[in-house]
Amino acid sequence: MQKAFTDATAPSVTLANEKETLSGKILTLENEKTTLANEKKTLGEKVTVLENEKTELVEKVSGERKSRAGAVVDLAITRGKLTVAEREAKITALANEADFDAASKLLLGAATKTKVIATIEDGKVVANAGTDGNPDARQQYCSAIQDHMKASGETDPIKAHKAVMAKYPALADALKAKGESAK
Repeated sequence: MQKAFTDATAPSVTLANEKETLSGKILTLENEKTTLANEKKTLGEKVTVLENEKTELVEKVSGERKSRAGAVVDLAITRGKLTVAEREAKITALANEADFDAASKLLLGAATKTKVIATIEDGKVVANAGTDGNPDARQQYCSAIQDHMKASGETDPIKAHKAVMAKYPALADALKAKGESAK
């Protein structure tokens, strides 16, 4: 009888053991699910933080790039490559260029559009080059200006003119208009 009883209760004991094992596995899976949900939430928060940081960095880079573009455009204006009226449009265009450095070099290498306005007296000296029997005075003057600007790094033609006239008084006299007295 004992054997019959044991044989009859064995499947229920096995089922009870399996139920207990499966209940433990379900509890483990529920804990893993909760852990994964918490990790997902944490990762979502980290993604949000990183997206905010990215937005801030993009804004900073954009501001820096616009500042650099402003400096390049101001230099181009100073060098006579652009007019002041073109400033804002050129800053915006340069700041949005895909290859900023190449666009900057192209802008600064462009032909000069504007001329430096000098005094009437400075204009007379250049306009009357080669007067008073010295046809080579203008060529000597241009060479002297070029040499001075290369040697000194001077970029202002008016300052270069004045320096050359002070350094070479004979050339200055040769360039004087007829009837004009030496200064």
